[in-house]
Amino acid sequence: MFQKLKGFIILLLVYNTGCDSGNNVTYDTDSETPDIEITSPTSIDSIEQPTSRLSEKIVNYASSLAGVPYKVAGRDTTGFDCSGFIYYVFKKYDVEVPHSSRHLAELGMEVDTSIAQPGDLVFFRGTSPDNPEVGHVGIVVSKPGEPLKFVHASSATSSAYVKYDSLARPNYKRRFLKVKRVLPESEQ
Repeated sequence: MFQKLKGFIILLLVYNTGCDSGNNVTYDTDSETPDIEITSPTSIDSIEQPTSRLSEKIVNYASSLAGVPYKVAGRDTTGFDCSGFIYYVFKKYDVEVPHSSRHLAELGMEVDTSIAQPGDLVFFRGTSPDNPEVGHVGIVVSKPGEPLKFVHASSATSSAYVKYDSLARPNYKRRFLKVKRVLPESEQ
């Protein structure tokens, strides 16, 4: 009986992880652009095969948290704010980082967006156009040379949860500040 149940569960998992199994995330419309979709970089292959690079582990784990709700000052799976999300993901791999986007922005080395790689942090101004300071952070999931995509805990009223976004979206392009490499080169 257990073997049949185990086989059924495996069949369900394989069926639910097909190409169009819900790994796509649809974003809210900006008044300037139509809806866009960004496909999750996590595939069944990357989940099943053990990874040795810390950056891959961080991106895979961060991706697995897509859909967790936004919560002011949150830093666990009941809800995250943007820096709490970074804190929680990095802490799983014993990488201590502050729970503050401004303090996170002081870590590491600034890199150009063209060479940003998975595990780097991307920083933005907050939503107030008058405040030039760091107010938001996400984890880069795209590879060097690709359009910059990231996973983050969004506080947007209509989509307040962990999700994927793109630097190409006008809201993020306008607020973009920098990308920082916080993991040691040997872990990238």
